[in-house]
Amino acid sequence: MLCALDFERTVLERLQQEHHGCELPEEVAIEVCGPGRVGIERWFAGRDACPARDGVILVGTAGGLHANLAPGCAFVAARIVDTSNRSWTPTLALDASKHREIRTETVLSVDFAATSPQEKASHHAASGAAAIDLESAAFAEHCDRRGWPWSVVRGISDGAAEHLPRDVATWVDVRGRLRTLALLASLARSPGTIAMLPRLRRRSTAALTAAAAILSRFADLTRTPAEAAR
Repeated sequence: MLCALDFERTVLERLQQEHHGCELPEEVAIEVCGPGRVGIERWFAGRDACPARDGVILVGTAGGLHANLAPGCAFVAARIVDTSNRSWTPTLALDASKHREIRTETVLSVDFAATSPQEKASHHAASGAAAIDLESAAFAEHCDRRGWPWSVVRGISDGAAEHLPRDVATWVDVRGRLRTLALLASLARSPGTIAMLPRLRRRSTAALTAAAAILSRFADLTRTPAEAAR
């Protein structure tokens, strides 16, 4: 499993160790690539062979672009799209006959975080996607180029009608680790952000817990028709 942020890995590893009803296999490795396309590019650099026999799953939080995706819920990406109208279909899938309750959605992958309801509404109108992130397109592109089986599982940390701090992207470094001084500087500039932090952390943790529950189902992996046809 691959995460953009160290916080995401920390939560998933805790769930993996404590078995909070998620039953994530302990032998599954969780790595951090860092945020955005840059983080994905760095992680894939020099990697030709797939690091796991069954493939790689990108997992983490995303923003909601549709009211039906409330904070704390999770889904499997059915399709990845970008702002250039390119699209990718995951080559790892859950057996639909056994997992009908798990929702699937289209993810829009962009270069900059959408931090306001207006930005989210614009992205939804242009793409029809239900969620937005910064890594999925680059991840899908690299996996397909190498012929690696892949999937994307996302949990919603912020809904379509919610604001995020404008400089939230500066809170982590290129390796996905918290930049404490940058966070403190942000809070000093916008003291109102302090009240948002506990809620954002709770919702992100809930989103990752929901994503982990889906990940545990990938013990029963099946290839999609697109992958089987290769």
